[in-house]
Amino acid sequence: MSWEKVKLNDICSSIYDGDHNTPPKSDTGVPFVTISNIDAADGSIDFSNTAHVPNSYFESLKPERKPRPGDVLYSVVGSFGIPLLVELANAKLSRIRCV
Repeated sequence: MSWEKVKLNDICSSIYDGDHNTPPKSDTGVPFVTISNIDAADGSIDFSNTAHVPNSYFESLKPERKPRPGDVLYSVVGSFGIPLLVELANAKLSRIRCV
């Protein structure tokens, strides 16, 4: 099998990294995913120990900085290049630039 080489900006609707600022923490709200929440073996998210950000913070983000179903996220800090497919149809998810 041969892979076709393409430029990401030709096949992606947007390419963004996360917010570069540490967001405010909250006891409830939107799950805040970091590299420690990603299982590298299967690309799943472990929500059992995620921090949260206030809904107001999440809603203030630009739309292109909010992960949507079908988006592919990559880790860029720690374990570099772990892909994560966003499959949560009706869930909110926030992340810092490391994911």
